[in-house]
Amino acid sequence: SFEKWERKAQISSKNLRDKNKKIVSHMAKEFEMKQTAMRSAKAFQGKTGKLDMNRLAKYQIVDDIFKKVTYLPDGKNHGLQVLLDWSGSIHSECADLLEQAMVLVDFCRKVQIPHRIYLFTDSYTSDTSSDVDYWENRSTRLVEIFSDKQSSKEFIKAHQCVAHLWNCHSFEGRGWKNFEKIVKEHNEWFGGYDEIDPYESSWYDMTDFREPNGYRLGGTPLDTCLTAMRCLIPAFNSEYNIEKSILTIITDGFSHNSKMFSQTDSEYEEKREQESNDEYSWRTPTKRVLIDPFTNKSYPYYDSQSRGHHSFDQTQNILEWIAKETGVIVTGYFVLGRKQDLWNIYESLPSMDVDSTWRQIRKEGVAFKVKGYNKLFLTSTSALSVAGDSELDDELVGATKRKLLGAFKKNQNSKTTSRFLTNEFIKEIA
Repeated sequence: SFEKWERKAQISSKNLRDKNKKIVSHMAKEFEMKQTAMRSAKAFQGKTGKLDMNRLAKYQIVDDIFKKVTYLPDGKNHGLQVLLDWSGSIHSECADLLEQAMVLVDFCRKVQIPHRIYLFTDSYTSDTSSDVDYWENRSTRLVEIFSDKQSSKEFIKAHQCVAHLWNCHSFEGRGWKNFEKIVKEHNEWFGGYDEIDPYESSWYDMTDFREPNGYRLGGTPLDTCLTAMRCLIPAFNSEYNIEKSILTIITDGFSHNSKMFSQTDSEYEEKREQESNDEYSWRTPTKRVLIDPFTNKSYPYYDSQSRGHHSFDQTQNILEWIAKETGVIVTGYFVLGRKQDLWNIYESLPSMDVDSTWRQIRKEGVAFKVKGYNKLFLTSTSALSVAGDSELDDELVGATKRKLLGAFKKNQNSKTTSRFLTNEFIKEIA
């Protein structure tokens, strides 16, 4: 029922914020430290025009008898916008990625960074009436889930709405294995509310949540949604006088082809005419360009001779266009579910050993500097879902000294490395 979903969303919202409170505080502390270090590095001394009475008596041997002051330049105004993939292929990572988004927004609110967090989807609809065909009325949208413009009351409500989405996906894909253990986790998480008996209940009782129609998983319309950012980024930067603007894209696959960049009828006919006149036309390199509608500057879009996955290459070209026109710093997080996904993107990355790189990706992630991205981070579900708990397990009570020491070191490391996206984000934004 709606009342049960609402209550469970409230519980999950509170639990998630409590769970990640120390991580958010750590991020804020790291951010402030890096900001202070950068300001100190740029500090300089200047004369005040006032006499230094301690030096005045030495005026015959000391040239400078004026007081000096150290000037610390102000840090840059930061701004963050996040595009979070909301496609069907990412369903097994949805809960982890939503939690990452909640951590990021809590951090931004704590250090007062202007922000916008969007889901990008092609399955949005605002009409949920029963007599409307959902599949006929869905559309491609950037769905804003968090914003710095939200009041405290609005933010709490938004957080609970996202927590409901988290509930919808948190137990998906875990199967029947260890069913009793998962039911126990469910009952503990919700504090006994709507408690489930593992011996008298079905899997459906634990996953009895329903996404709103507008938030169903769909395709990956990244290229289409990026074009909207060409207008949204300058407006966002202008509104807050942003000096360091960050665009972060979190996805697990290649963008669908966008109709916005499809050939026009005249282009298609021209191409067919050329092909009919030249039997070897298929050998001729094909190139297409993007023309910015505001500056009329041209940027590469498609090159038949480019290496790598064409869809990913086109997305990279779109990102280069947006970055050069808006000055935004683009950071990407590519979530890989299996080793084959790394092979699919291999040709678009710097030379590497796939086996060792995949091991590193599964452990915590790797970073590359590639076309279109200031940094592209490759990570996996296993790296995303590592918990950063601050307490040791009960099973360690009475354990040997060596085992306790190992667990303590692992626990301490998890506080700073368990949230790969958020920790790498700090390095980029500071």
